[in-house]
Amino acid sequence: MSLLRQLAKEWYDFKPDAMMTCDTCRKKFALAGANGPSVVCPRCGWMPSDNVCREYLPIIDQFRREQAAKKVEETAEVESPRCDPPGLGDVIGNAPACLQIRTALDANHARKAKGQATVFPHTLLVGPAGSGKTTLAGIIARECKHNLHLHLGQSLNDPRAMVAALSKLKSGDVMFIDEIHDLKKAVTETMYKALEERQVMSISSRGAAPPPPIKLPAFTLIGATTDEYRLSDSFKQRFDYQIDVKQLTVEELSGAIMQRAEQTKVKLDLSAAKMIAERSHGTPRRAVKLLKRCVDTALAGDTDIVDCFIVDRACEMAELDSLGLKLKARIYLQVLADSSKPVRLNVIASTLALLPRVVEVEIERGLIYLGLIEKREQGRVLTAAGKSHLKGQS
Repeated sequence: MSLLRQLAKEWYDFKPDAMMTCDTCRKKFALAGANGPSVVCPRCGWMPSDNVCREYLPIIDQFRREQAAKKVEETAEVESPRCDPPGLGDVIGNAPACLQIRTALDANHARKAKGQATVFPHTLLVGPAGSGKTTLAGIIARECKHNLHLHLGQSLNDPRAMVAALSKLKSGDVMFIDEIHDLKKAVTETMYKALEERQVMSISSRGAAPPPPIKLPAFTLIGATTDEYRLSDSFKQRFDYQIDVKQLTVEELSGAIMQRAEQTKVKLDLSAAKMIAERSHGTPRRAVKLLKRCVDTALAGDTDIVDCFIVDRACEMAELDSLGLKLKARIYLQVLADSSKPVRLNVIASTLALLPRVVEVEIERGLIYLGLIEKREQGRVLTAAGKSHLKGQS
């Protein structure tokens, strides 16, 4: 396909109502013909040369950027109003992670006090889903007094979308990419110059000379991942801080639940908060979700107090057992109990009709946290605590 036809198609894709001026009769005609893109003047038959069409390359590139930016806006993570701790000092649990963040924040403030132009260092947060990585990113942005731009890794897998997202940043802004391990290699490589030199290469149209790189303001990238090993070493090395965010203990999670209840004006018994924590596997997001269920159960029962009875009732309706395990997790444990030897992951996944990776992430992490199973070289085995739990449920 000639450059002329190629550009006509690209122009038609981005702007079907585009007009072109005829060099012979000086009249405008529609680029879009009845049967698709056309570049022939219907009056005199004039057809532009490839050189003439090259003049339209910057305009086509602009349309591409606008389209990518629109896609970013549509796919950016949209969350309901959050009730996060207002500051880092209000975060309950994950003391080592908070200490590292506090050190980086204090160093950043000290540099600013000395008149140095600085931003918070690029940071990779590693931890299980729902452990508070987004919360910490929001706190960092608030304490730095800059805007937070939320994105999902899978929504930025087009290099144009990444360039559009980076182009929207202002000086000091924090760009947070959740599930950053979902970024394709081509996109992470686009980020290298952005992180090191604050530049990003603009994506040019086919057949055009590469445009000059786009200069970016000083910004902070915070990535969140549940699986750091899916990130390349060269990408991970470009983060100044790599911070592990861990699951909370029952006591820590109980305190976090009481804090959330106070923020949302929910009357919650301390014993009920502990029950919710015990059934949430150390994960704040799971605990918040269960708290909301309990509030709904209480309101449906014409009471505004969440006590142990309400928690039990909410868990019963959600088909959760005394440890907060769902049916699939209970079947997992029963498979191990029925076997006299270790069971391999693919056998368990086949029994549950799930992918092995889904079983490993969605089910096993909670069972390991509760101490109900052990992962051995030969397979998975039930612990004494796991046997005791199954016996108590029977």
